[in-house]
Amino acid sequence: MSRIGVFGSSFDPPHLAHLAMARTALGWGLDAVWWMPAAIPPHKQGQVTAGSDERRALVALAIAGESQMRLEPLELERGGVSYTCDSLQVLRERWPTHEWFLMMGEDTWLTLGTWKAIEEFPQWVQFMVFGREETEPGPTHPFPHLPGVIRFPAFDMPISSRQIREQIAGGSDRWRAQVTPQVVEYIEQHGLYGIRKAALQTVTESEEN
Repeated sequence: MSRIGVFGSSFDPPHLAHLAMARTALGWGLDAVWWMPAAIPPHKQGQVTAGSDERRALVALAIAGESQMRLEPLELERGGVSYTCDSLQVLRERWPTHEWFLMMGEDTWLTLGTWKAIEEFPQWVQFMVFGREETEPGPTHPFPHLPGVIRFPAFDMPISSRQIREQIAGGSDRWRAQVTPQVVEYIEQHGLYGIRKAALQTVTESEEN
């Protein structure tokens, strides 16, 4: 039996905090972390910027050289809205001897009341929650006192994909230190997140000054 961390997100793009979460989970005792990019995240419909093929490539580049991490393209290949409950059922059917751990940030943990079939999850997975501090769940949370939740309250890397996209679109270079060099190269080569437009605008403004 292997202990597998299921790490789902839009990964738009994947960044160093994602990698740190995966490495922390492996250090805790997981045998592997499977990165599972969503085709269309149900809570972010219309908000994903890069295409499925691009995000698949970005994840592969972000975890290159990480022997205990792999890309799981299940949701990308299935297409449509990516409900985690459907994906977990498929994973459990394909690998019935694995023990599954669902990884998420504290902000996601607090939204579980809106997830499809969430009441079934404790039968399928253990939750791994990463956050700066443990926040008391609200009255709509399905598991306010669920035993066995694995928590990493000291995890503190304030990086977000949205922040990176905004920095790129705004012409800032700060995002380059928040992703791997391979991801930087891919974003530049493929002109993702408005980087070519932002770079051109920066050059134009420099010439005008």
